[in-house]
Amino acid sequence: MKKIILILLVIFMSCKNSNPKNKNNDLIDKDIEYVDLIGDFKRKDLTKPPYDSWFTENYNNYELDIETADKIKKLLNRKLSIKVIMGTWCSDSRENVPGFFKLMDYLKFSNRKIQLIGLDVDKKNPRQDESKYEIINVPTFIFYKGGEEINRIVELTIESIEKDILKIKGNFIVTTEKDYSKLRKFNIENLYYLPITMEVSDEKTLMEKIEEKIG
Repeated sequence: MKKIILILLVIFMSCKNSNPKNKNNDLIDKDIEYVDLIGDFKRKDLTKPPYDSWFTENYNNYELDIETADKIKKLLNRKLSIKVIMGTWCSDSRENVPGFFKLMDYLKFSNRKIQLIGLDVDKKNPRQDESKYEIINVPTFIFYKGGEEINRIVELTIESIEKDILKIKGNFIVTTEKDYSKLRKFNIENLYYLPITMEVSDEKTLMEKIEEKIG
């Protein structure tokens, strides 16, 4: 069986700005000025007003896939570290980051191995982390082993945060800096990619797999 790394280019709507005045932020205390977290910050910052209004609720409401989480736990490597690049203004960040932390808590994965970086509504910060880490959309979860990037999850999960991380650990999904750089030349703001490793016996089977993935 010949292993082929297939890169599917999928156009999605990028993360929208969740203005504190809209209906997605009804729980935010109107007496507290909402200022987005930019640059490095700590998880504890998300548990304080005004960010706790969405972080705590989404953390508590997230239903863990315990079966998959237990499989991840067996594969965790001590050299693993994670960067989470997000926007506190972003609806996808508000939805996915709390669930991510709920999973990390279940796995007893140290917060010291998770770096949080905030971008503004233009997906930038003064340190230009968006360029350094080649950020297209937020949130972006970048996984490192021994300081070397092994994969990333961009904005939306393929299945769920648990199943996508399990696939990373099981090497079913492959992302490399080389693959990622190829996409940058397209210069399309709302573009991100799903790198998928699959085993196929011939070109016909490969085309069938592609059609199946892109529907």
